[in-house]
Amino acid sequence: MYATIVVDAMGGDQGPVVPVTASLEVCRQNRLIHIILVGREPEIWQALPAGGSLPRNLEIVHAPDRIEMDDSPSAIVRKKSRSSFHVGMKLVAEKKGDAFFTVGNTGAAVAVAYFISGALPGISRPALAVVFPTLSQRKVVLLDLGATMEIKADTLLHFAVLGEAFSHCITGTATPRIKLLSVGEEQTKGRPVIIEAADRIGEKLNYGGFVEGNRLFKSPDADVVVTDGFTGNVSLKVIEGLSETIYDLFRAKLAPHHYWTKVPGFLFKALFGSTFQRFDYSRYGSAMLLGINHLVGIGHGRSNVGAFKSGILTLARYVDEGIQPKLARRVAATVARTDRHR
Repeated sequence: MYATIVVDAMGGDQGPVVPVTASLEVCRQNRLIHIILVGREPEIWQALPAGGSLPRNLEIVHAPDRIEMDDSPSAIVRKKSRSSFHVGMKLVAEKKGDAFFTVGNTGAAVAVAYFISGALPGISRPALAVVFPTLSQRKVVLLDLGATMEIKADTLLHFAVLGEAFSHCITGTATPRIKLLSVGEEQTKGRPVIIEAADRIGEKLNYGGFVEGNRLFKSPDADVVVTDGFTGNVSLKVIEGLSETIYDLFRAKLAPHHYWTKVPGFLFKALFGSTFQRFDYSRYGSAMLLGINHLVGIGHGRSNVGAFKSGILTLARYVDEGIQPKLARRVAATVARTDRHR
């Protein structure tokens, strides 16, 4: 598996420490993966272990502009052209890297990636997508998770096209089934934009109707679930937070029991951990930014080293599998087919 991943060293809640540590570990464990760390070079060197040397498959590229938490995405696009976002995305656009990964400001990352990479033909706005597990182990693509907050019916149609293509690329399903997240399964329920989008998606794709939030992990009977960025982002964080809370409550309830005082932590994880790990963000590491011309992954700002490594390795695997060109071809074919049917 050979890939060059451009990594934003400045994003995240803990500064360069996590990106640098994770990149070092990936490079030492995977000699065929090349990483370009992008950011303020003095701070990157400061985060490196004292006295250590860089692996041959790790390099540093300086990006002097600092992005502050209160910077607006539009201001970053216009005024901070030497930020780690800009420099990293330009390396990928110039084919010096195969993919870009960041856990920085999502809005700014989306704006810069969209500005530099450009949208796929026929797609108006990008979307962030994750693959989540259901009880039946079916892989379901959920999008959008925060790339586009304000949507129109056509935007949701384009999200459906992107999700359908991504699902096909990662699962091989010939015609992935698509549903819209709504407040009820009846086709008259939901906001007007959702109802209008349902009509448009139903005309062009393998559409299965509405799905309620309580069925997402039980039996959504879908390969793709589409929603707007605001709803998707809130839903994802509620899901992750609930999973973590239930795990903590479960362990706190069992631990005081005299039988459980003898159970080592590793055994507890072996018995119960796998259930909760299915919803652990650190195992997946990255949401994919779909709808642009290059491969971009965006992770949690609170990502630890394990989550960051997962994000890098996911992108490397997608590069190796040729996901981006496959997705672009699928989207182009779908757009051409649906345009003919207008």
